[in-house]
This record gives sequence, structure tokens and C-alpha cells, in this order.
Amino acid sequence: MEILKKNAITLVLFVVATVGTFTWNLIQKGGEVEINEKIDARIDQKIKTGGLVRVLLQSKEIEKFTDEAGKTIHDQVVKNIMRKDTNKVSLRAIIGKGTKLRDEDVPDAIIRVINDYNNGNLKCKHTNILD
Repeated sequence: MEILKKNAITLVLFVVATVGTFTWNLIQKGGEVEINEKIDARIDQKIKTGGLVRVLLQSKEIEKFTDEAGKTIHDQVVKNIMRKDTNKVSLRAIIGKGTKLRDEDVPDAIIRVINDYNNGNLKCKHTNILD
């Protein structure tokens, strides 16, 4: 009993500190849960209204990714076609891949080049490239 009387203040302070720490931890956890719920509610709202998707789709990273993915898919399709049967690959596809033009734009580009040559707007080393 003597030890309890001598250390009564220390014992009371210890109990108060322990209860205080436990209570403070509960308050912090409750605050954290409340903040997380608010963040989740905002994200849910953005997803439902399409705002978050719109922001993501307009980002430069997504634009770069889709450009690269499209180019990769195009190159792979042309490569697969060429691998399966080179006799069936159109000249437009081969020129389009080599010049990075869309297949349907190749004939117009060839026509413009030939017309420029015929009109004298295109100079070549050879006297007549069509011979």
C-alpha cells in the first residue's frame, strides 16, 4: 500500500495518459474514416457524372497512349497480312506503311506527285521518271 500512496500521482497520470491516448486514437480513426468517406463520395459522383472519365480521356498521357496503340495495331495488321500472303497485299498498304499515310490516302498522294511532275513543279535527277 505504501508504494501506491507514494506513486499515486504517477499512477493517475499513467491511467489518464493511457485513456487519453486510446481516446485520441479513436478520434483520429473516426476523422480518417470521415475523410475517406468524403473522398469516396466525390470519386463516385465524378464517375457517375462522367467528369472523371472526361478528365482522364483528355490527358496527354492517354492521347499519347492511344496514338501509339493505334500505330502498333496498324503495323501489326499490315505485318500479319504480309506474312500470310504477300501476293494479296495491296501496293497501297505497303506504300502507306512505308510513308506513314493511311492506305486510302496513298492513291491521291501518288496522283499529286505525278501531276506536280507533269506540270514542272517537281524536279528530279532523271529526265523522265516514267520511262
